[in-house]
Amino acid sequence: MKSLRLHSRTAFLSLLLCLTLAPIASSLSAAQNAPTAPISTANLQDLEAAARREPTHTRWLRVAEACPDHLCRFYALQQAQALAPADSKVLLAFAEYYVSREQNEKARDLLLRVTSAGPSNFLARKLLADLYQQAGTNNLALAEYRRLEHDFPGETTLQASIADAYRKLGVLPARAEKEFIGRKRDESARLLAAWQGSTAASDADTQYLVRLEALNAKRTLAAANATALADIRIDHVQLNGLFSTHVQQFFRIENEQGAREFSIRKVQYAPASEALRILHARVHKSDGRVLEAGDAGENPVADTSVAMYYDVRARAMRFPGVEPGDVVELEYRITPTLETNPYGDYFGTLHLFRTSLPTALKRYVVIVPASRSLQVEEVRMAAKAQLTEASGERVYQWTATDVAALPNEPRGPSATTIAPYIHASTFADWKELGAWYAELLRPQFELDSALHEIAARITRENPDELARIRAVHQLVLRSTHYVALEFGVYSYKPYSVSQTYARRFGDCKDKASLMIALLREVGVDAELALVRTRRLGDIDEHVASVAPFNHAIVYLPKYQLWLDGTAEYSGARELPLEDQGATAVTISSNGDATVRHIPLTTAEDNFTHRTLRAELKRDGTIEFSGETYTRGENAPGLRREYEVAERQRDAVRQPLAEVFPTVRLDRVEVQGASDLEKDVHVSFRGVLDSFAGKTTVVLNNSWMARKYLSTLAPLGLRTQDLLLPAQWETEEELHFALPAGAKVAALPQDTHIETAFGSSNLTYQQRGREIVVRNHVQLRSIRVTPDEYAAFRDFCSRTERAFRQEIKVYLR
Repeated sequence: MKSLRLHSRTAFLSLLLCLTLAPIASSLSAAQNAPTAPISTANLQDLEAAARREPTHTRWLRVAEACPDHLCRFYALQQAQALAPADSKVLLAFAEYYVSREQNEKARDLLLRVTSAGPSNFLARKLLADLYQQAGTNNLALAEYRRLEHDFPGETTLQASIADAYRKLGVLPARAEKEFIGRKRDESARLLAAWQGSTAASDADTQYLVRLEALNAKRTLAAANATALADIRIDHVQLNGLFSTHVQQFFRIENEQGAREFSIRKVQYAPASEALRILHARVHKSDGRVLEAGDAGENPVADTSVAMYYDVRARAMRFPGVEPGDVVELEYRITPTLETNPYGDYFGTLHLFRTSLPTALKRYVVIVPASRSLQVEEVRMAAKAQLTEASGERVYQWTATDVAALPNEPRGPSATTIAPYIHASTFADWKELGAWYAELLRPQFELDSALHEIAARITRENPDELARIRAVHQLVLRSTHYVALEFGVYSYKPYSVSQTYARRFGDCKDKASLMIALLREVGVDAELALVRTRRLGDIDEHVASVAPFNHAIVYLPKYQLWLDGTAEYSGARELPLEDQGATAVTISSNGDATVRHIPLTTAEDNFTHRTLRAELKRDGTIEFSGETYTRGENAPGLRREYEVAERQRDAVRQPLAEVFPTVRLDRVEVQGASDLEKDVHVSFRGVLDSFAGKTTVVLNNSWMARKYLSTLAPLGLRTQDLLLPAQWETEEELHFALPAGAKVAALPQDTHIETAFGSSNLTYQQRGREIVVRNHVQLRSIRVTPDEYAAFRDFCSRTERAFRQEIKVYLR
């Protein structure tokens, strides 16, 4: 079945009728069910407690009906579906949920299941017909409405709803249409005014937009798969801080790879709070033809495992027959559907003026009420804003031409550290931002009785303050599942900590808030930290806004300790590498905001040591046992791999097999896999039979993979700084016991390399029938400039060559 498409297919009257429609998820249920009083939080908790005590799908459906938001509702529907996966009420409730989230294909599939199994379910059939109509597939909608009218003549409410649907499709006489419009004239007039206002704003934008005929980009710009002939964005900011965005883009396709990349373009928006209108989506062929793009449907901007938790969705437009030389045009407008700003009157933006594509014309326009103060920072911009003021509005306009693409080198600097950008905000300073955000957070930190009891228990069981910190940290990590909720313009405010704990899931700011609330309750001062993770790079700190930040963690001022509630396998001393070195602003309980830089760990913090004892047999087999100790950056990943006891042997064998593919492990013991505050210890025993039956055995000087050149410095030359994840240190001690009569060729020469970037040392010693090899490598630098890169690459190459030296043993 072709993708469902949401667009208007009729003239102005049909557009006006569409604008007056209620959401289809509630169009029928409102007619079938009498209004009910809002459910209180306490009653909701009682319903959920009863469903957990004696779980049935009916109880969980009741919980879903009582939920105040989509996250709660989705969780309850999941529980109901697990208990009754084929129940029509459950499927219908889930379909209505998907419709409310504009996940139309999921809703369609569920409704088809329900209607196929039970054709008498007119609720499901009506919802399916409404979905067809809303998607613009009017022929399917009309056919289903006709069948419903014929099959259920006695259902008066249904017949009235079908009559409204006919009017929307324009299949009734003109008199009936006029009567309908008369009844709706007040609402229609309001919506028409809003629509006209939106159109007027679009018309006003014309002075900042361009025509394709006026664009004549030089071919010298075409150093990529495509060239942005024009990339224009216009933000209209309202007095209350809400804003609409108008985007116009023209991309010239330079080669076949570019044609593949630009055959589909996606536009992101938040359907719960924004409306997306595609103004133009088409291909301008080199022979003069213009082909309209097709709507390829919508998808959540998420991993499919947590897709339902995302507020942001992507509308995909498919451009037909794109070829080199064609120009892809995409123009759209995103407008807020909210009447009031739930976050006060704040507006903030961070806009890059250099991207991965060469750009002939780059323009950014911000239009604000003249009465609003806007703080603006222009970083590395070639020219300051063109500022004009008229009709009660202040217009900031930045324009650049012939902008080169950002360098594309692995592990290079982030865009904000090398590219020009605009950072603007309505906050006067960080103090004002801190006061605003603290007030936004304050009601969300209130504990319910269950959390008060948990905090009291933690206090009783842990008289030491550091022990309480560890207890709260592990409680949040283990009792709440992380889901990547969107941290964008409509997601500054976390859910209440009671909701987060009751549902057992949340995003970064939800988990951080729960941790902070519990820490404060057990007597530990804790602050929320908004973080701009390291991969995004530093920003200028003169303008205060939340726009640059994409993460939220916890800061403990007394201990200068940072805790990340999303790092489910990290102890309190093991902050994820993306947090380390990042810019953060911490918000105290009284609203003080402080810009900080999260410290980096040292090489000694990230340490791995391995001891191996191997006995070489006369037949060439090697029996070995060993121990590995890991702390720091690699420990969380190992805990994840070793979490399931049945998989530990394979997890331990895998890195050994990179060196010895035929290695066999007979015993593995792991400590520290479940305790986040312990380092990871692994002991193992096994057999290596690669040399079985051979008279000559080659002993490696390391049982770890040593691929420094390919992993750290793969490029021959660099034009940008090389950024490495962390400093680290590895150490090995290998003991090889030889059989009687075995002879050893000359041992390799010891290696000692010392540089500004790090060091590597390998030593060899033979004592009777035992060979002892010790190696030690330390990386102390995480930033290498282009001028230093050749020396750093030489260090990696020399170290890797040193580990290729072998010890040859003759058995007979």
